[in-house]
Amino acid sequence: MACRLEPWQALERQLKLERWIAYHNGSAYAEALISYDMLDGVDETLTEAGRIKQRGTDVTASRAVQETIRSAHIYRALRDRVAGAIAYACQGVSTAQYLACARQILPLLRSGRDWFAFGGLCITGMQRRTMLPIFQATLEAVFPLLATYGVQRVHILGVCVPEAIRVVQQLEAHYQITCSTDSSAPERAAIFGNT
Repeated sequence: MACRLEPWQALERQLKLERWIAYHNGSAYAEALISYDMLDGVDETLTEAGRIKQRGTDVTASRAVQETIRSAHIYRALRDRVAGAIAYACQGVSTAQYLACARQILPLLRSGRDWFAFGGLCITGMQRRTMLPIFQATLEAVFPLLATYGVQRVHILGVCVPEAIRVVQQLEAHYQITCSTDSSAPERAAIFGNT
């Protein structure tokens, strides 16, 4: 992965874009910047031909999990450069691997300020039958830990599947943690005539 940025380079790229947007739009700063995670081995595989969306295994994801944790530590060390919150991304293929990653990332969050970001689950929309149970089990296992750490804000990266959002809404209500999501799926569906 010769073209992958180092975490501090990724943060600098985010800050540069943030400054550019603020300059051109007169707005202030992003509500949160997401720490640099790694999807190779989790939800995608990089080949000579390009990126292939496919779910990995605990073994293939272990490098991505370690790199995501390393990046989170670097973002924490550089957090004074970030005006808003840092949304610390988490990774894992299995619920156990996800919990292990979360346990290493959660102590980095500033209470009442930083967010927790569920990464590596964006393939849920493409593989609903197999991924929805994993999605639900993972969130149900991690949310009590989030509550223990006093996390007030969660972001679900790249998931906009109605069945998955219902799970998020139930957990949000039960744990009183504000949740948000993002996805390009609605825009892609509109562009290509899907409903």
